[in-house]
Amino acid sequence: MLAAFTQPRITLYPHTRDLRVSIGGSALTDTTRDIELRELDYPLQQYIPRDALRMGLMTASGSKTLPLEGRCCQFFV
Repeated sequence: MLAAFTQPRITLYPHTRDLRVSIGGSALTDTTRDIELRELDYPLQQYIPRDALRMGLMTASGSKTLPLEGRCCQFFV
């Protein structure tokens, strides 16, 4: 039972490979600074720095406060 608590709940994996995302033929990002967040019991998440995104193509969902992450805002295309 103790083995389950030896791993961190959240681990971050910075990437150095090129990440390119296009929506409807428009480039949303082209970066090597994305970070993969792995959290126990949750799907993988990819975080991309705002300055690496074309924010004009995004719509904010509004902000909220999460227990581990703090204040955050999700964006949608």
